[in-house]
Amino acid sequence: KEGDIVHVVASESQMFAFCKFLNVHWRRAKNVFIVGGGKISYYLAKELESQNVNVKILDKDKERAAALSASLTKTQVFVGDGSDQEVLDEEGLKVSDACVALTGMDELNVIISLYAKKMKINKVITKIDRASVLAMAEPLGLETVISPREFIANHILRYVRAHKGEAGSGINTLYQINDKAEALEFTVDDGFSGIGKAIKELKLKNNVLLCGIVRNNEFILPRGDKEIMANDKLIVITKARQISALEQILE
Repeated sequence: KEGDIVHVVASESQMFAFCKFLNVHWRRAKNVFIVGGGKISYYLAKELESQNVNVKILDKDKERAAALSASLTKTQVFVGDGSDQEVLDEEGLKVSDACVALTGMDELNVIISLYAKKMKINKVITKIDRASVLAMAEPLGLETVISPREFIANHILRYVRAHKGEAGSGINTLYQINDKAEALEFTVDDGFSGIGKAIKELKLKNNVLLCGIVRNNEFILPRGDKEIMANDKLIVITKARQISALEQILE
């Protein structure tokens, strides 16, 4: 229905064809504008530098800007207030492919992101820490919002859930979908009762969807006749929060 958010699972080539069919095109960002010079900005800039992306960082603290400039040899660092529209325009926000708002103030990050969207920046990423502000981000049209606290909580949850399962059957990756469901990745060990069986033979629990198999670094769509093999990585979508081991997806 209109307004739905749809999550699609596909191989890279199939995803490219699907997006092309929908007239949605990917374009690699070559110029990234970061507002805020904290630790996240530093490590993000280092990663982007290694990928030959042109990076600009704007921070109002002169000492912090000087430290970043000394550490990031390929990144341009400017001193200025990210809440000042003229400063953003003068330093080149309008000609950037992506804007990342990483200041220490959630409200400022939201304002910067909304301005970047108004300037038709292709990709806008917003850091928000507080849950109360996070809840307002989606209605404002901020499409890519990151929450460091939520990210860390997910990592801790993944660690705890993985160690609750039996040895070798714990969760590799956990991703929460809109607080309503989870995407989980498991590695199939020798003890899994579904080994050697076609997917159509497996009796999955209600609200569990097997949506991907990774075998020898190859992505396989899990059609009914595909068999599960040891060491496969299975991608599972579930509304049940109690699953911590692969065997628990079966009735």
